[in-house]
Amino acid sequence: MNDNPYAPPKALVDDTVPTQAPMERPKQVVTAIWLAVIGYGLGLIVIFLSWDYYSRLQSLGVFIGSQLFSLILMIWIYYKVYVGRNWARIVLLVLSILGALAVANRAVMDLLAAAPSIVKVQMFVGLGLNAAVLWLLFFSPGRQWFRRA
Repeated sequence: MNDNPYAPPKALVDDTVPTQAPMERPKQVVTAIWLAVIGYGLGLIVIFLSWDYYSRLQSLGVFIGSQLFSLILMIWIYYKVYVGRNWARIVLLVLSILGALAVANRAVMDLLAAAPSIVKVQMFVGLGLNAAVLWLLFFSPGRQWFRRA
């Protein structure tokens, strides 16, 4: 033992954080993302199938720009939900609620009245898929994926 008062202390210091096994992504989250991607893809297919209807609603440049922006935004949000970001799950919820409220709007209902039947069917199928996605992300065991460690 060294009696030198100026000697550094001799204690073992370990700054490593105990490693925890990473949580496995729940199958409900994977299913939710697949349903969201399928719903978005169906929407794009319906746009191409009823192009004459959509081309009358707005100019080509604005339409393509808004669809491209929407595609990039949704890919980013879906990815963030997939990796477990809770804020992305909440943003998806808010966007889904805003979309459902927009469908209930009188002006949108008037536009839908003149729409081809495939657009109407896709609108309701999309709402159903969104409801299923939100259920899987908020109420099923998939919600555990978004809890802080």
